[in-house]
Amino acid sequence: MAATPNATIQSVEAPVGYRLTEKIAESVATQIFRAVRVSDQQTVVIKTLRPDDATREDIAMLQHEADILSGLDGDNVIRLVEQTRVRDLPALVLEDTGGQSLDRLIPHRRIPLKTCVGIGIAVTTALKDVHRGGVIHKDINPANIIVNAKTNTVRLVDFDIASRYGTEKTSIKAPTSVPGTPGYMSPEQTGRMNRSVDYRSDFYSLGATLYQLVTGRPLFTAEEPIEWFHCHIARTPVAPTDVNSSIPRVLSDLIMKLLSKTAEHRYQSASGLLHDLRECHRQLNAHAAIEDFPLAARDVPDHFRIPQRLYGREKEVGQLLQAFEAAYDQVSLALVAGRSGIGKSSLINELHKPVTARRGYFIVGKFDLVHRDVPYSGLIVALRDLVQQILTESNDRLADWKRKLEEALGPNGALMTELLPELKLIIGPQPKVEPVGATESEQRFRLTLFNFIRVFSHADHPLVLVLDDLQWADSSTLRLADLLVEQVEGDRLMVVGAYRDNEITPDHPLIQTLQQMQGTDVFLTHIELTPLEVPDICRLLADTLMTSNSEVEPLARVIHQKTEGNPFFAEEFLKDQHARGHIVANPDTGKWVWDIAQLTQQQMTDNVAALMTRKLDRLPETSLRLLRLASCAGNRFSLAMLSMIAEMSPAKVAEALHVPIDEGLITPIHDAYQLTELEQEIDPGRLTVRFAFNHDRIQETAYNLVDQDTRLAAHLEIGRQLLRNLNAVERKEGLFAIVTHLNLAVSLITDDQEKRELCRLNLEAGHRARQAASYPIAYGHFQRAIVLLGKHPWDNDYALALSAFSAAAEAAAYVGDHKALRSFLDSGLSNARDLLSRVTFHEIEIGHLITLGELEQAIDVALPLLKELGHPYPRHPRRWQVTLRFLRLRSRLKSMNLEAIKELPDMTAPEHRAAMRIGASIGSASMFAEPMLLPLLCINGAEIALRHGHTPETTTTFSILGMMFAQSMNDPDTAVALGRLSLDLSERFNSRRGRAQHLYGSLIQHWKEPVQNTYDSLRLGARYCMENGDFEYAVHASNVLEDNMFSGGEELSRLENLCRHHLSEFRALHMGAILYHQEARLQMICNLRGLGQHPSRLVGEHYNIDELLPKHRAARDLPLVDHVVSKAVFLNYLFNMDSTSHRMSGTGRYELSAGSGADGFFGGRRTQFLHTLVSLRAAGNARNRRDRRQALKRGQRGLKRLKVRLRTDHFNVPNKYHLCQAEWLRVQGREFEAHEAFDRAIELASENRFVSEQAMACELCGMMHVRSGRNTIAMPYLMKARDLYRRWGAHAKVDQLEHQYPDLSREPQSTTFSGTRAMAMGEVDMTSLMKALKAIADEQIHSRMVEAIINIAIEFAGAQRGVLALRDGDGKLRIEAEASVDEDETVILQSSPLDQCESVSRTTINYVSRTQESVVVADALAVNSSVPGLDREEYILRERIRSILCLPIAIGKGRERTLTGLLYLENNHISNCFTEARIGALEIIAVAAAGRLELSRKAAVDGLTNLFNHDYFQNMLRQELAGVLRYGREMSLVLIDVDHFKQFNDTWGHQVGDQVLREVADLIKDSSRENDTAARYGGEEMVVILPGAGRDEASGVSERIRRAIERHEVRVDDEVLSVTVSLGLATANQKDCDPERLIKRADTALYKSKANGRNQLTVAT
Repeated sequence: MAATPNATIQSVEAPVGYRLTEKIAESVATQIFRAVRVSDQQTVVIKTLRPDDATREDIAMLQHEADILSGLDGDNVIRLVEQTRVRDLPALVLEDTGGQSLDRLIPHRRIPLKTCVGIGIAVTTALKDVHRGGVIHKDINPANIIVNAKTNTVRLVDFDIASRYGTEKTSIKAPTSVPGTPGYMSPEQTGRMNRSVDYRSDFYSLGATLYQLVTGRPLFTAEEPIEWFHCHIARTPVAPTDVNSSIPRVLSDLIMKLLSKTAEHRYQSASGLLHDLRECHRQLNAHAAIEDFPLAARDVPDHFRIPQRLYGREKEVGQLLQAFEAAYDQVSLALVAGRSGIGKSSLINELHKPVTARRGYFIVGKFDLVHRDVPYSGLIVALRDLVQQILTESNDRLADWKRKLEEALGPNGALMTELLPELKLIIGPQPKVEPVGATESEQRFRLTLFNFIRVFSHADHPLVLVLDDLQWADSSTLRLADLLVEQVEGDRLMVVGAYRDNEITPDHPLIQTLQQMQGTDVFLTHIELTPLEVPDICRLLADTLMTSNSEVEPLARVIHQKTEGNPFFAEEFLKDQHARGHIVANPDTGKWVWDIAQLTQQQMTDNVAALMTRKLDRLPETSLRLLRLASCAGNRFSLAMLSMIAEMSPAKVAEALHVPIDEGLITPIHDAYQLTELEQEIDPGRLTVRFAFNHDRIQETAYNLVDQDTRLAAHLEIGRQLLRNLNAVERKEGLFAIVTHLNLAVSLITDDQEKRELCRLNLEAGHRARQAASYPIAYGHFQRAIVLLGKHPWDNDYALALSAFSAAAEAAAYVGDHKALRSFLDSGLSNARDLLSRVTFHEIEIGHLITLGELEQAIDVALPLLKELGHPYPRHPRRWQVTLRFLRLRSRLKSMNLEAIKELPDMTAPEHRAAMRIGASIGSASMFAEPMLLPLLCINGAEIALRHGHTPETTTTFSILGMMFAQSMNDPDTAVALGRLSLDLSERFNSRRGRAQHLYGSLIQHWKEPVQNTYDSLRLGARYCMENGDFEYAVHASNVLEDNMFSGGEELSRLENLCRHHLSEFRALHMGAILYHQEARLQMICNLRGLGQHPSRLVGEHYNIDELLPKHRAARDLPLVDHVVSKAVFLNYLFNMDSTSHRMSGTGRYELSAGSGADGFFGGRRTQFLHTLVSLRAAGNARNRRDRRQALKRGQRGLKRLKVRLRTDHFNVPNKYHLCQAEWLRVQGREFEAHEAFDRAIELASENRFVSEQAMACELCGMMHVRSGRNTIAMPYLMKARDLYRRWGAHAKVDQLEHQYPDLSREPQSTTFSGTRAMAMGEVDMTSLMKALKAIADEQIHSRMVEAIINIAIEFAGAQRGVLALRDGDGKLRIEAEASVDEDETVILQSSPLDQCESVSRTTINYVSRTQESVVVADALAVNSSVPGLDREEYILRERIRSILCLPIAIGKGRERTLTGLLYLENNHISNCFTEARIGALEIIAVAAAGRLELSRKAAVDGLTNLFNHDYFQNMLRQELAGVLRYGREMSLVLIDVDHFKQFNDTWGHQVGDQVLREVADLIKDSSRENDTAARYGGEEMVVILPGAGRDEASGVSERIRRAIERHEVRVDDEVLSVTVSLGLATANQKDCDPERLIKRADTALYKSKANGRNQLTVAT
């Protein structure tokens, strides 16, 4: 403890009787001072707390250290002088040895080896005393070892996190909150080793300390705690003697033994270690060296300990680790089954190590029998553990988590903070969620929970979620399981479930859940643990008793016979026999001995429960009583709760629990046990100390020891004490525990008032469970509430009965208990005292009838009720009634301001609000069962709102009313106004926002705006609906979005991906028949894209109309029938446009209605458009006049409808109207007029982005001309159609057109990879490959793209140097890029001939270019290389090339195959650098590069002159000038202008002018150097960049260009024209390399050439 120089201590208060002299050290919580005792001037050290920052935990830890030290005695343990107080805070007065901590000594001087060993002896002596006192230090490190070199005293200090228990159970915490010093922490202390911490953990820490002392460097080097943990767990340190050869081998081995990863391989006693260290010290004293001697010869174990290893589970561990690795590609689910004690938890905990290595989160939730009616009890435990880990991270990290969680949870954060109150500490208080129906509530909760979990399952931090004892899981958790594994997108999530298979019956919900998961995309691993075999028990015994397998085999057979190979039972049996003295250590030999005959004769119990009973019976009476009470609370219990129900002080309870802890029956959770050391009396409710039973069997045995009456009394007392002593916040969090205990003991409750209170508690618990979407549990609580009301519930407490029966009825409807539902409804309806009370039950009844599909009955229940509420409706409304009411409302709205309507107050009259709710509830039923009722409901709802104010239901009312104005009155302006009113009302009520956005985008927006404008509204609507659990409307919104995007001409591959994403998302939510809409659409898209076998038929992988349409019709799902038929007819129409038969193939089976219930949607309008086209096609193909007349009549009606819409819709209708008009004119034989109409349709479709309809118009126009023999006119239209279909992504249609019209055909180019070997996916680094392809795709500038390509190829292959060559227009291979890892600069765009390059192996280049086969040369200098003669090539010998990889880039197939380039890579350092498995991936990169370069060249090349364009020139100029600035080289620029160019255009015309420019451009390229860049600057001006050229060289090139052009003759017909150019040259250098200034200088020089008579070069000065 070295003093801090000039420490200021004047402001620090000293304990009474002491004077502070200097500050020695300080930490976050404590301060350490050197002081003088006033009474005798003795120097001491005082350790105190920071008074302003001390927490309860800080106080407890200091008090704990005092208690530990007061019980220890030893010369090398710091001595506690006294415990005192400062400002009512504890302070420790410690002896002062005058020394310094080792961590301050080590940096300043090298400690002699003998001194290091002496320090080791002193610390080991201290540990011997500490361990004898039953204490584990847990923080041995140089900072806690005080050395006084003058007096040779050594003291071990700092016991604030020491443990008083022989074994301490660890769990995963956030790395920053694990107690101890990361650099010296044992693997098991990290909490990530599936091992408990015992005294041997101190030996590892001592080993790390000795390692640093003798080597002068730390054991490992790391920056973050998690990195330290991984080092301690997985990395093997370099032996000290290998670090420094002067360190004796035996001392090095001793330290390495201390550093063993498992405690069993370290020293087993301080005495054994002390013996060996003293021998080392003796030899050093005697000989200054240490001769080898056997280590651990005197290492006799101090305790009987069974190794914490898994035996006989190697196969199962492998399966589990494989499942974890699979979680990086998909969601992984592992199920571990076996009997109690078989080792399920121990096996699962083996995942700690890989999770730590990946910086992941490992969380465990455990279900128990007592709390199986608590919703998600085990899952909540796991997620709370996760949140608590997150809370320990840094502020920056916490802010990042907050952002991610807020994004993921959206407006539903309150659902998670209700479940996990600690989450508020991260994301803050959350606003209340919008109330929704039962189905929506469950769906919303599940989605929110999935989104929460998704935040933590990421590549940077995988998540392992363990759910133990699934046989006791609540039904709500099990219902989550299938959705959990399907819904969580992405990877890095592993869910592990453990259950007792012997307690699972065939009808158990868990079995049903597991059956549902079979055949899913989840990586499912099922592990069944069986009993251990005799060899496994042999290994366990040999390690425990420290002897050979053969010696313990007889004992192993006895134990196997008595325990049936159950690991837990076997271990407990061994402990029991040791406790009885049947297995003992021989003090003379230091070995364990046993009497096999005596063990064989032992009367063995029938099961482990009896063994546990015997163990518990040996406890003191108070301890046993406390464990019995604790077992009634569950697997985990708190000190506060146990103190309350036992009516004992926390200190007394803590004291009584010491024995069960020492016996290994219970374990403190985390380090909270330190609070039990507080001697002062505190409020028990403030204690946070919690314990857990070490095994389920222990808790079950303790529970079974309690007789039935005592058990019930205990549950009653637990419930009452919790209810009485918890504050409001704690009571809310502990509600389910309170209710569970009181319900178990309900038979003991006789007081009516207490029963009434329990009824209210059950109602509250039921509502909480319902909010958490746990309806089965909610239902159980509501049923208990009714029972608690007694035989006459309605008379005893009417209000309570009304709440209980209505809640029970709603829950019964949701869980499907129809008989109970009827009973609850009948009781409620017969006992309700008023109409509004009856409404509640009728609403439940109506909703249930609609769910069952009983739509007529639902309407029959609703309409009389509406009449009672003052709103009568006809049972079967007629159209005239709807029209009359609509016109009346329209007239009223005209006299009102919509802004005034928006400002109407909220509706307050309960009967009208009830009427609005009921009307809204039967909207969907009336749509199908009574279509005329729906508009009447909307009209009446609007009238109620206008009279009495708004409710949330009016949002839907005004949306549908708006659609009616647009559709029926052709008044889109009013429709849009009403739609926006709905949106405003949804925001006002914070309700139904998703539906309002969906209805606005689906029913209103497209009447006034381009259909493309609806996308955002529909996306927003789908998102809001998903967030609120309104999955049905989310699917509806997504369906309409996809339909509108299809109609709007969205690219089909993108639309296909969207459809697949939506289907995957919604299938996981089990949305049923509604998904047929998307499946049919996806099949249609796949057909269009060429992915279906029969493009014209709606049959394929995703949907089969032949099989499913009859089922849809049988189900009377008319909207679905219309949807499917419209898709089938569209395909039939599109792929049979040239059909001359009476009917298109298959259309006769699928009749398309002219109007349907979907007419208000844009999809319905497009269906009408398609109906018109089909009718006109039928008229043109009709075989008789009657059919023709009827078809024309249908087509004419369609045209009239379109013409009406044309007046108000200027975006979506015009092209459709003109296309139908063109078809009408064509059928009438007026083809000239039809042609004009087609042209107009094509133009309008292009303007409004309807690419598919533009393609159809082009095709129909072209076909019309083909039929009339006007092929010359037809072909441009058909080519345009083909190109538009390709742009749309309809490749099947492209293929059809090219097949039907051979003149359109273009030989498709297919890329092949000659010489590519088939390889497993694992052989290719897919991450690197995707990174490479993305880098190539992302680069837009041609030169940078070339640079990226060659560098990526070199990096990907591990090459030293590489060349990329591509064929030019003349078929000659030219170098496009050349790079080397030894050079800073990549040479690009030099375009020098490859055959002239002297820095490649020409032998290899020639071989590959001629054979077009890839070549991998392992060693070019070897005689038998794969390329003949390579070992004799001069280049190979000169450069000593070892590895070569060369691959062809070829286009086409068979004889059509053409070489387009080569990729050449080499390495002259090592042989076998390249693997053949890499060729395939490199070929993909090379072909992608060639394709991108070709596209980039086209984008960079001027179409007329074939020179680079202006943009490309500017990019290249900046790049070259950057090289000038960086490397100091020269570069020149020459501007060239064609003299008198205007005269060419004026005299000879623009075609001749273009010819002049082309020929001048060719001459410039031919006269320039290989690596020069020629570009068209603009108009008749050209420019050439000359890299590396100074003024003289550039002048020579420029003159060569000028002379070549001057001598050139341009031939036009019989005329010969001469051309000259003027040139301006400027040179850049490192001091002057600004691009604008360089161009200006060249331009000025150019104009001087012109002014001086043209046809000359001027060089800028």
